[in-house]
Amino acid sequence: MFVELNQRGLPVAVSSSSSPVWERGSGGEEHLSVSSIGEVWRVYDEWWRNPIMRRYFEIVLVGGKHTIIYQDEVSGEWFEQTP
Repeated sequence: MFVELNQRGLPVAVSSSSSPVWERGSGGEEHLSVSSIGEVWRVYDEWWRNPIMRRYFEIVLVGGKHTIIYQDEVSGEWFEQTP
């Protein structure tokens, strides 16, 4: 997943690929703009053995899809949380 951030570090667009579609050209994958951001929170856990450091965003995409995305702050990778 690729997430484009604004200057404040908030998501403005997401793509299901690992690199932005608008840089790679038309590969059949779609990027969607974020229409609103709800809650933002961080989770720091298990620092003593295998640290979990994540930043979560509750977002609504253009078109109405409501989802939660998070960034693993150890690896820098982005994920969509699945129910």
